[in-house]
Amino acid sequence: MLRHKCFSLLVVTACMLGSKAFAADAAVSANGFQEPAAQGPRFELETESEATTRGNWGVYVQGTGALKGSLDESGFRARLGFDYSGYNYPLTGSELVGAQLPNAPDGIDQIGQIGKIYGYEPGGSILLGYEWVTERWSLMGFVGASILHDSLSYPDPTNKVQGTAWGFKTVWELDAHPTDETMFYTYASYNTAFDTAHIDTRPGYLFFNNVAITNTLSVGKIYLGPQGVFSSDIHDQIWKVGAHVTLDEIGPMQVTLASGYVHDRYLGPGAYFMLNTSVRF
Repeated sequence: MLRHKCFSLLVVTACMLGSKAFAADAAVSANGFQEPAAQGPRFELETESEATTRGNWGVYVQGTGALKGSLDESGFRARLGFDYSGYNYPLTGSELVGAQLPNAPDGIDQIGQIGKIYGYEPGGSILLGYEWVTERWSLMGFVGASILHDSLSYPDPTNKVQGTAWGFKTVWELDAHPTDETMFYTYASYNTAFDTAHIDTRPGYLFFNNVAITNTLSVGKIYLGPQGVFSSDIHDQIWKVGAHVTLDEIGPMQVTLASGYVHDRYLGPGAYFMLNTSVRF
């Protein structure tokens, strides 16, 4: 009887081990290799275009990649960015005299605008950093090198933003959803090249959910909210206050449209328009 009990116990044990082995074998593909675990996106491509009614504009493209794992989990990141912008500003007689130009004609400081200068600034940066990811928010911090090159349509001794400048650049970027109905995005950067700084803040509230565009395309969430932007360098300062609409979860894409009031230190008031897109894969 004892032998029969031991034999029965061995049979049950063998069946249990066999079922576990079968389950393990089921995860192995037909060619004998373990099926890889599903991973999230590892790369994000982002573009931004903006323009003002005063003739200033800019185009930005950047790619961010996870050095290990996916963007859906915390880890180290690398970012490569390129931008190109154009701007203009008036040149007055008082500014020329303030620059202490030699042989400046008498009375030139009494003249208002004597011309307009156009500037063009291509640039690029390479950054390394880390991203902390939780269920409701992600925070990225970057440091790296940057290069900016400013060329003017006419030599301006009052403008120190000219020529090529290498700089040390830092970036902080927060993307949060404090509640199921709210979002909060902010971007802040500082570059020692020409003391360039940029801050962009966009809180939002969920107004529409699961909006069908076509039979096969839908928008998961649509947020509406205010936007505030501040940009500066050693020559100019620009403020923007407006509103944005953010279309989230268009498959792997996100799109933000924004418009509002802009005030330039030299050009005065106007309106601005912005289009931002990002896609993860």
